[in-house]
Amino acid sequence: MVTSSWFMVLPEDFTADMFEEWYLGTHTVVAKQCQDLRRYCISRTYADQPPQAHGAVFRIAQLWWDTPEKLRDSFISYSGSAVRGDALLNMGGNPHIAITEDVQFDVARPAAFDPVSGSYRGTADGTIVKVLAYGMSDDAGIAEWYAGSWGDLGEDERVRGHIFGTSINRTLEIGRLPGARLPADGMGFWDWMLELSFDSKQDAEAFLASERFASAWGELKARSGETHLSVNRAQDIFVSVDPVQHAET
Repeated sequence: MVTSSWFMVLPEDFTADMFEEWYLGTHTVVAKQCQDLRRYCISRTYADQPPQAHGAVFRIAQLWWDTPEKLRDSFISYSGSAVRGDALLNMGGNPHIAITEDVQFDVARPAAFDPVSGSYRGTADGTIVKVLAYGMSDDAGIAEWYAGSWGDLGEDERVRGHIFGTSINRTLEIGRLPGARLPADGMGFWDWMLELSFDSKQDAEAFLASERFASAWGELKARSGETHLSVNRAQDIFVSVDPVQHAET
């Protein structure tokens, strides 16, 4: 599975309410129509961030496809063109993005998503809290190092999900004109992504303040250049799976 993460900041002269009216009322509706999309999660950064947080962002969108080729073909399709056009007309600029191949690690208490209500069980409003961290790094072995050193962070029962991804290290051509590619010229491109999920902001901040996370984050930053970390309220708004053959057992 390949994840594309998109960083959004408030455009000049946009209030938060103006942005939300467009983003929630129009853009997410269009984006859910993307060809071959598997999953779509939207997150908004809390205004009150813990001391470990850094890097300006208002929202982060995460979209999943089976392969980089599926992602590329989606952006070339009519549905992808509609998404790109809507973003350019209403947001503009070249945001930071990440296109990563991810590994999901075991956790002691996995989050439970209820397909009937389309929400997470055990949380106040069906959303989930995500610590999302991104970084730039020249370390080609960072995925293996992280798995061996910190893949067990989910043993802490506050952690309800734990994912680490690294860049596909490819440029995806999404148009015929020069520069029609991902990442585009002038677009920040993260080399790795860390996602930790929690039932509440309080659990997330307590875990970030723990000695174990401090050690993991310190080592991860030492292997990286620029980094970002934020605490976000996240909502899964689209999931698609393939049908499976019937089995009696």
